[in-house]
Amino acid sequence: MKKRNIFGLLFGLTFMLTACNGETEINNTAAVDNSVAENTAENASGAASSIFVEDSASNASTEEKAEAKDIQYDRTYLENVDGEYVYKLTDKSIIEKYDELYADAFADVVKTQEEEAAWLDQSVYSDQTVVTSNLLYQDTNESRMIETGSTFEMDYGFDLLNVGYTYVDLNSDGDYELIFGVLHDKYQDNEPQLVFERAYALVDGKPKTICEGGSRSNYWLGNDGYIYHYGSSGAAFSGVWRIHIDNVSAPSTYDGELGADFVEDEFLGCWGNLVHITEPITDIGELAYLPEYQISEDEFNALSQEWESRQVKIEWIPFGEYQKKH
Repeated sequence: MKKRNIFGLLFGLTFMLTACNGETEINNTAAVDNSVAENTAENASGAASSIFVEDSASNASTEEKAEAKDIQYDRTYLENVDGEYVYKLTDKSIIEKYDELYADAFADVVKTQEEEAAWLDQSVYSDQTVVTSNLLYQDTNESRMIETGSTFEMDYGFDLLNVGYTYVDLNSDGDYELIFGVLHDKYQDNEPQLVFERAYALVDGKPKTICEGGSRSNYWLGNDGYIYHYGSSGAAFSGVWRIHIDNVSAPSTYDGELGADFVEDEFLGCWGNLVHITEPITDIGELAYLPEYQISEDEFNALSQEWESRQVKIEWIPFGEYQKKH
């Protein structure tokens, strides 16, 4: 069974591990060299580099960290169907209520689709063989266009009838958040019901974006009650963060990809080395090279399978049903 979200099929696992391990010796050497330089500089001021990292990551008390990790999404509508976990919102009154409250969010989905689709109508000069943009490649000889970007709109194929939505109380505070995903994957080899790529929350009564993704960045619900975020900036720097929402009522809820209200509690992946960081992520570039978070390939494979087994299938409400009603 193919799944694109966790580590992007681990980049075929082999490729990812090869790329990661291929850089391990270099990164470890660089880390040692940098550590010597940093320790020399910081020892002069009476503070070691490793102590600085631990202190900066430990601003909250142990009790506060434990409490933060207990913030889960409301699993009232999570069902175990023949051993498979499915989130299925069945309360029509909730759907009707939040359809009204999130009207501007649905309008925003239509707007962003129009904005992204505009890239598909670029003019082509007859004396050029190829025209490119940051999103598209077009072979003018064959008059065909290939999408090369990673956006939610591209993942649902610019077809709003291929968009699904539902409501989840992501931090169990009594207010539901709106999440969007894909009904049918255009590549025919993935399971889009396992991930969501965009979410909105009500802030002062108005919908605000709290996360935005694409094929290289998406989110999923775990059967353990937590939210997970897959992200990649290359085979040697990718993985899954276990996250939770701290406070969606904050003034700024979106900073380009992951909302400011999300707290990163744990990380499993490749960050120069194979790592499993088990404390809130303050500076992943620092934490990833601490000895206590280094893991072997066998440990990585076992943990990856465990995390992937937690994925919840989302039973989407078709966007077309919303359009019919509103």
